Amino acid sequence: MKELKLFLVWSVLLLFSTKMIFCQQYSDEIKSAAILKKAKLFWKISDSYTVFSQRNINDTATAVLYPVQLNGWQKDASVKSGGNGLVGFFKDGYVQTVNSLLHTSSSLTVAIRLRNESGRWNCGVFSIEDTKGHPLVDFHVQDTGQGAELIAELNIKDQNAPVRLGTSLKKVRENIWHSFILTFDGLSAVLYVNGEQAATVKAKGTIDVEGIVYNIGKSRHKPGSFTGMVDYAAFWDSLLSNDDIRQLSIKSHAEELAMAQESVDILRDKVANDPYHPIFHLAPPSRLMNDPNGPIFFNGKYHLFYQFSAYYPGEYMAPGWGHAASKDMVHWKHMPIALMPIPGTYDAALVASGNCVINNEGIPTILYTSATPQTQSLAMSADGMITWTRFQGNPVIRQRPDVENIDEGFRDPFLWKEKEYWYMTLGSGIKKTGGTVLLYRSRDLYEWEFLNQLAVGMGKECFQWECPNFFKLGGKHVLIVSPLFKNKPGLRGDVQYAVGEFDGRRFKKESDWKKIDHGGPGKYYAPNSLIDSQGRRIMWGVLPIFEDEWAGLFSLPRLLHLDKHNVLNMEPLPELSKLRGKHWSFNQITLQEGTVFIPGEARGRSLEINVKFDPKINGKTGVDVFCSNDFNEKTRIAFDGKAHVLKVGDTELPFRLRKDEDELNLHIFIDRSVIEVFVNNRECITNFVKPSVKSEGIRLFNEKDLIAINSLDIWEMGAVVK
Repeated sequence: MKELKLFLVWSVLLLFSTKMIFCQQYSDEIKSAAILKKAKLFWKISDSYTVFSQRNINDTATAVLYPVQLNGWQKDASVKSGGNGLVGFFKDGYVQTVNSLLHTSSSLTVAIRLRNESGRWNCGVFSIEDTKGHPLVDFHVQDTGQGAELIAELNIKDQNAPVRLGTSLKKVRENIWHSFILTFDGLSAVLYVNGEQAATVKAKGTIDVEGIVYNIGKSRHKPGSFTGMVDYAAFWDSLLSNDDIRQLSIKSHAEELAMAQESVDILRDKVANDPYHPIFHLAPPSRLMNDPNGPIFFNGKYHLFYQFSAYYPGEYMAPGWGHAASKDMVHWKHMPIALMPIPGTYDAALVASGNCVINNEGIPTILYTSATPQTQSLAMSADGMITWTRFQGNPVIRQRPDVENIDEGFRDPFLWKEKEYWYMTLGSGIKKTGGTVLLYRSRDLYEWEFLNQLAVGMGKECFQWECPNFFKLGGKHVLIVSPLFKNKPGLRGDVQYAVGEFDGRRFKKESDWKKIDHGGPGKYYAPNSLIDSQGRRIMWGVLPIFEDEWAGLFSLPRLLHLDKHNVLNMEPLPELSKLRGKHWSFNQITLQEGTVFIPGEARGRSLEINVKFDPKINGKTGVDVFCSNDFNEKTRIAFDGKAHVLKVGDTELPFRLRKDEDELNLHIFIDRSVIEVFVNNRECITNFVKPSVKSEGIRLFNEKDLIAINSLDIWEMGAVVK
C-alpha cells in the first residue's frame, strides 16, 4: 500500500511536467504483479490476510481471504514487512491451502520467492500435491556435507519415478531474497535460481491432478520446516517465457536498498568504536565510501552523495549511492542509502558517479552513469531527497558520441545550467592521445546533444579522465580531472586542474596542469564541488584509506578561489570553526638550533593546529604530531627551507614562498588516521597514518639556525556526525 500511495503522489506531481515520468521500480512491480495475476493459483500476504487466488475454467479470478491467525499457520507464524510489501514470516512452520481445481496440462510453471533467515538451508521449502496425497512438485534443500543443494522434484503422469533436478546453493546467501522457479513443457524440466538456468532434465509426459494442496514452507522429504520470509508461491498451467522468468527474479529497488542498509547497520557499532575512524571528517558509518557525488544545496540543506559499496568483510555488493545531509556543511547526518543497482537492468553492474541538480520543474534529479555498458541515466525524488525513482526512459544517453578513436570510458556526469540550456561534461579518453572531456547540452535533461570535446590532453599513456569538474571562478574557467594512466601503479594519476577560457564549446587552457593535492592519487581522488548558498565554490575529494570494516572518507570541505597568478587557492571551510573545543594559544616563540617547543598540556588525536613561521628558514623546522610520551613515535610535518620541500610523513610537496608572502602558514588537521595540511592556503597535502592510540603528543622542532614562530593555535575538534 505504501508503494502504491507513493506512486500515485509521484504521478500527480509530474502530471504538469513537460514529460510524464514512470518510475522503473514501480513499473517492475506492476509487471511482476501482472504475471502473478495470470497464475492458476497463487498465495501471498496482503494487509494481514492470506490471499489465495484461483482461476476457474472461465478464466475469471476469484479470491478467498483468510485471517492469518485462523487458517493454515503452524507454530509461530506471523506477518512481517519485507520484499515488495507484506510477506509471510515463517518460523519452523508452514501454510497449507487446499482447493478442488481439476488440472490436466502438458506444461506448467511453479515459482516461490523467499528469504532464508534460519542460519541453515537444510529444510523443506514448498510442495504441491493433489487432494489424494499424490505428489506433483516438491522443493527442498538438503545438506550434502559439501554445502547445501536445492532439489526440485516433478511427478509426471506415466513416469515410474519423479523427475529430479538439483543445484548447489553455495552462491545463494541467507538473509537475501531469492526466486526458485521450475518449468515443464512436456519434453523437459528446467530449474531456475534467481532467473538463471541452474539445471535441466529431459522428461516427456503430461500433468494430471485433481485438486491441489499447497504446502508452503514444508516438503514431503524433509522433516524440518522453513524459517524466513515468503513473498509468494504460484502455479501456472502454462510455460512462462524467459522474459517473465527474468521479471519475477528481479529484485526491487526497495529490496536492494534494504540489503545495503542492513549491511551498513551490522557493522555500525563496531566502526563507531574504531579508534582510527575519523571524527571531524565525514566518513562512512561502515563499509566503503568512495567518490563524492552530486553535492547540492536544496531547501535549506546541503546534500552529499557518494559511491557506496558493502564489500566488507569478504563480500561484494555492486556500488550505489550513499547519502548524507547537513544544514551547514559541518555537522552531518547519514541518510538512507539513495540508489542501488537493480539486477537484470541497465544499471545492474553499478550506479556509478554523477551529479544532482534541480530540474526545470523544481524536482531534485540525479544524472548518473549506469553500467554495463556505460550509459547515462536519470533518477528523481519527490520527498525531499529521501527516496529516488528511476526514469523509465533510461538510459537517456545510450552510447558514446561518434568521436574518432574514443576509448571505452564514458562516465561521471557533471552538470550546470546557463540560460535555457543544461550543460554536462563526461569523462572519456582518446586512444594514443590522452584523456578527454565530452561536452553535451540539453533543454530538459532527457534529450542530449553532443557539442564537442571540451579538452584533450596528458599524452598517450593517459587513457581516461574521470570525474571531470568544470566551472567558472573569478572570471576564468577551471577544469579538474582525475586521470588514469597505463603506466601508473593502480592506474590512477594525481588529480589536476587547469585554468583558462571557455567559448561555449571548447576550453582553452591558459595554465599548466597543476596538482590539486600532493598526497597522490592514493590519498586524494575524484573531487566534486558545488556552489553554496553564499555563492562560494566548495569542493570535497575522497581520501581512499582502507580499514577492516570501513574504507574511504571525505576530505575537509575546501573553499576555492583564484588568485592573481591564476592559481587555485584552497582553504579549509571557515565554518569548520564550529567544531573547535578547548583552545591553546601561543605567540612569538623563538626556537634555537636543535631545540623543541612543547605547547603546555595541548595533546590529542583529533586536532586543528595553525602555526605561522617567520619566512627566514634555512634548515628543517615544523611540527611533530601523534607523539608518544618518550617521542620515539611521532609523525613529522617538516619544511626544509633550503630544499624548499614540505614533508608530511612519507609524502612531500615542493613549495617556495613568494616574494609577496611574509610568513609560512601550516594549517594542519589531524584526525586519528588522516592528516591534511593547507600551506599558505594555496597548496594542500594529505597523508594517512596509524599511530598508537596512546600517542597524542605535539611539539615544534627546529634543526638549524634560529627561527621565529609568530603564532601557534591548537584546538580540540568535535565530531561532525552525532
